[in-house]
Amino acid sequence: WKRPEEIRRLKAAREEALAREERSQSDFKRMESLIDQRATSEQEFGRVRAELRSARAAVERAEADLAEAEAGPTEAQIAVARALVSQAEAEVRIKEDRLKKTVIRAPYDAVIVDRFVDEGERVTSQPRVELMELMDLSLVVVQVGVPERYLGRVKVGDRVRVQAAGTVDPVPGLIVLVNEKVDHETRTIRVRVAVENHERKFKAGQFVKVAFEIDSAPDALVIPTRSLVYSGGQPQVFVYNAESQRVSQRVVRVGLEGDGITEVIDGLAEGDRIVLQDPAVLADGMRVQPGESERQVAHQDQGKVLAAGMTGGSR
Repeated sequence: WKRPEEIRRLKAAREEALAREERSQSDFKRMESLIDQRATSEQEFGRVRAELRSARAAVERAEADLAEAEAGPTEAQIAVARALVSQAEAEVRIKEDRLKKTVIRAPYDAVIVDRFVDEGERVTSQPRVELMELMDLSLVVVQVGVPERYLGRVKVGDRVRVQAAGTVDPVPGLIVLVNEKVDHETRTIRVRVAVENHERKFKAGQFVKVAFEIDSAPDALVIPTRSLVYSGGQPQVFVYNAESQRVSQRVVRVGLEGDGITEVIDGLAEGDRIVLQDPAVLADGMRVQPGESERQVAHQDQGKVLAAGMTGGSR
């Protein structure tokens, strides 16, 4: 159905055509009298007559267009219009579908860790082409090989400490898998540790240190690990005598080690004063002047849990 403004336009066109016809009719009558008087040429009379016919044809077309507009579309025209609309809608859906396929959406919150195609490169669905690799790094899993001799001391649910390269403070981790198979070459068993990584301390593929709590010794006599020196494969410390202001080299038997401290099973008593700073440069019987760091003493560490640590890689 034509809009009102379209009908107004067609009416104006009809009025213009009628005015043209009226002018052409007047010119034709004038030329008829002149041709009878032989006052004009046959050529000029023919031109005016052709103009009158053209004006009448224009009136007929204008009236037909106006009548069609006022009558509204026929059933056939409506059917054709509907078919055209349906075709256009189908084309829009096809183009929208194609447009959607140009946008790649991540299936979950993640970061892009690798990209396999470049911008502008043409890819197809067959064969399938990998575009990029995504990872959710809010929770990372560390895979580490644990020597089989510790197998009975490591189990799912145990807490561990994980330290990334270049960092000082370890973060807690949780053992989520202890494999049932021992690697026949390395004699280790694969253990997986889950670590929360909201602060992005760990990167995919990074190597880390993992400390497992495999044994403990409450109320143990402990010393800083850096105070130990080794001679002939035996651990030793330098004990300071305040009266003589000299140090004596003493062999000790050590136990568990972890967090920078070592358990002393035999060779020291609680309260013994030992050298902490650069003990390797000393010799038995050497006179020393103790500084603040050398005023430390071996002591009982109440309830201290010592742990042996192992290194693993994060993927």
